[in-house]
Parts: sequence; C-alpha cells; structure tokens
Amino acid sequence: MSSAIDVEIPDDIQPQPEDYDFDLEQALKAVVGITSHVPEDA
Repeated sequence: MSSAIDVEIPDDIQPQPEDYDFDLEQALKAVVGITSHVPEDA
C-alpha cells in the first residue's frame, strides 16, 4: 500500500552539490517520507 509522490522543488531553492562536502545525490536518494492514517476511534 505505497504510493510515490512527485514533488517539484523550485530551482532557486534546490541544494547545489558544490555547496556540500558529501555526496548530495546519494544523501537525497536516502530520503524517505512516512505518512500514517489513524482512525478517530483508535
């Protein structure tokens, strides 16, 4: 029960790899989003 969400980040606020001392692309690939839905009577 998973779904992908495509989010577009505006170019002017996207991180630039040259600004960081680590592999930015690898770090961004590790980002995970978690959502939960709890019934009101839980």
